[in-house]
Amino acid sequence: MGRGLDRRADTSRGHRALHARPLAALGYSAGKLGDWYPDLLDNATGKLVLGRDKPGWQPGWFTQHQRLIEALGSQTRRAPVAIQGDFHATAVGKILRSDGLTLTNPLHLVSTGALGTGDLAFPSAFRHIESTPSGLV
Repeated sequence: MGRGLDRRADTSRGHRALHARPLAALGYSAGKLGDWYPDLLDNATGKLVLGRDKPGWQPGWFTQHQRLIEALGSQTRRAPVAIQGDFHATAVGKILRSDGLTLTNPLHLVSTGALGTGDLAFPSAFRHIESTPSGLV
């Protein structure tokens, strides 16, 4: 873990209760370019798949994801919580593991979006995919 993340994960000062993220939801993927994960929408099946190149996706994004959730999951004085925005999804979940990383404490996730949840959510209805857990978590 990097020095900055070590300092942010240090709970001895008692002021890191939550991690707030405005977008790029942790744990969930819709196969879009900006997602943390390499999942890609297979148009033939309408499902997310791994093992194919995702055009424009950078592996460093997932490396940064792993550093963030490791730092959050290493908190010992309180439950790690990430409150995150996604205009088109409302969800609650938790990450227990991610790829080869097993978290000491589960990372609780709250996605607070409400602009387009439902059957005709934009752009999900037009892309024929809902935000689902990544194949890596």
